[in-house]
Amino acid sequence: MPFFEESARLERGLALWGVLLALSVLATVFLVPLLFVLLLGLFLSTIGSADLLEELIAGGLVPYAVLVVLLLVLVGLLAKLGQAMVPLAQRWESLGFRPAALDDPALPAPLRNVAAEMQLAAQCSVRLYAEVLPLTDARHLRVYSDGQVALVRLTQGMLDDFSRDALQAALAHAVARASERRDLSERVLVSAVHGLDLLYAMGGALVVGAGWLVAGALKFAAMGQVRDGLTAVLFFIRLYIACLILGFASVCFLAGLSLVIGSAITHTVGRFVLRKLNRGRVLRADAKAVQFTRLDAGLREALEKACAPARSSTGVREVWRDLWDDDMMAFVGPQQIGWRQAFVRVHPTREERMTRVAGGQQRP
Repeated sequence: MPFFEESARLERGLALWGVLLALSVLATVFLVPLLFVLLLGLFLSTIGSADLLEELIAGGLVPYAVLVVLLLVLVGLLAKLGQAMVPLAQRWESLGFRPAALDDPALPAPLRNVAAEMQLAAQCSVRLYAEVLPLTDARHLRVYSDGQVALVRLTQGMLDDFSRDALQAALAHAVARASERRDLSERVLVSAVHGLDLLYAMGGALVVGAGWLVAGALKFAAMGQVRDGLTAVLFFIRLYIACLILGFASVCFLAGLSLVIGSAITHTVGRFVLRKLNRGRVLRADAKAVQFTRLDAGLREALEKACAPARSSTGVREVWRDLWDDDMMAFVGPQQIGWRQAFVRVHPTREERMTRVAGGQQRP
């Protein structure tokens, strides 16, 4: 079972991906303004205002655009890094979570007993808290840890459907993840990836917002009918305002498209960085789960039965709010993913993990 060997191999290449991420950030800072100038030039040439681009470039458009992109990158990095530095307990209080300590009688007895066994087997010094979510059609858990405290959030379906061995293996995996102390460099790297994702998301928001502005401008210009001189004047005023809105929407669209295309490299490299980090953690936690429980059959059963909750309904999204905006802390990754997530999926597949688990004996 080459869990530890695979984990070590993945983390050896992490430094190279960190360097590639830094280079992709540098490329994005200069590529986005150049794309914006190119697209703006094509747009102005189409409407017969090519001279305006030369005036804008002479007025310092490119340096200002580079500065704006650099500020956006820094704001995203600092925002995510600041969020990662907030203590975990303070974060779950702000979201309204009400977890209980593992020795709290309010928690189900099987959960308390099994978690205590796994914490003792792992010699975990991190104080564990747990919260049972009222989802009976999902068998899933997530674990969050900041090195001081850890929170395990699991569904009622896991408690109902898992055998003791499977529940023990799943909680052993969670305790192994919780006991890992992430150093400052890893925390900065993960925060950098998510901060750069904000740039990609901002570009998409600008593109969508430009579409809504165009629709609103056209609807505004078509309001009312021309019956006399006053309504004709009002019509031309509306038409003038609509043209201004369309011009602003065009600039927003070009800026958003430049951000999406320019930050796609950084976004893709960042996903590979998260993939390297998380695959190493998951494989290592699987290996420790087998060590703690002394049985790999429980981990096999847990992986076979585990399923993430469908997030289509508002109620499920409200119950399963996350402390972080990714799937890195999940026991199993999402079952249904798009082609982009499949290309650089952060979580190793369940089938891949199960093939690494050797045959074992059932508990007598």
